[in-house]
Amino acid sequence: MPFFKNKLKSVIIPDSVTIIDHFAFAWNELTSLKILNSVKTIGKGAFRNNELKFVKIPDNVFPTFLTNESFDPQVNIQYKNHVLPYNSYLWPSVINFT
Repeated sequence: MPFFKNKLKSVIIPDSVTIIDHFAFAWNELTSLKILNSVKTIGKGAFRNNELKFVKIPDNVFPTFLTNESFDPQVNIQYKNHVLPYNSYLWPSVINFT
């Protein structure tokens, strides 16, 4: 995993990326993250153990491939104009967002 434990502070995921693999950016020092519209899947633990506080997820990420386990508990996640709490019981409802 080339981006794992690299002390990265900021990342922009380019349009050429469709899948962010499991733990791909884990154990960095990210305070800024921009995910562009080509991403469809965000793997488990992809952004764990960073300094992120807020992330906006593009609407075209498949809900079944987006879990609260991708981020740390303190991260507020905006998806389809809703801010999702870190509560695994509420996450399945993102499928019904319009």
